[in-house]
Order: sequence, then structure tokens, then C-alpha cells
Amino acid sequence: MTPPEIRQLIAQWLQTRGHSAACVASGNDAIRRMGEEHFDPVIADVLMAEGDGLDVIRELKHQQLPSRGLAISGG
Repeated sequence: MTPPEIRQLIAQWLQTRGHSAACVASGNDAIRRMGEEHFDPVIADVLMAEGDGLDVIRELKHQQLPSRGLAISGG
């Protein structure tokens, strides 16, 4: 799983380039937030708690959301 510090570092990097970013700790939280807000892209760790990054990407496609998904692994 991606430590909170790494999630924050990625979010800060995106923000310095003019993007908005939100961090969540679990796949379920990511899926819930995707239903409430638009994110493009959705960057998800392959190893997340409560639903992994691949579950998040599958749900993104299942809901036919306009976001693109990117699964990464920190380890």
C-alpha cells in the first residue's frame, strides 16, 4: 500500500502543475469519491486496503465514468 506521505507527494506534484488532487486511503473510499466528484485521471495503487487499485479501475469502467484510470505500484 502507498504510504500517506507518498500519496501527498503525488498530490502536491499534480497541484504544482495546475491540477486538483484528492487522496484516499482505500479502494472503497476512492470508488465512493468517484461517484461524488469527477477526477481525471484516477491514480490508484494496485495494493490498496478495502478494494485494490484494479477494483477501482474496474468500477471506473463499469460506471462508465469519463475519467481515465492509472494503476501504480509502490513496491
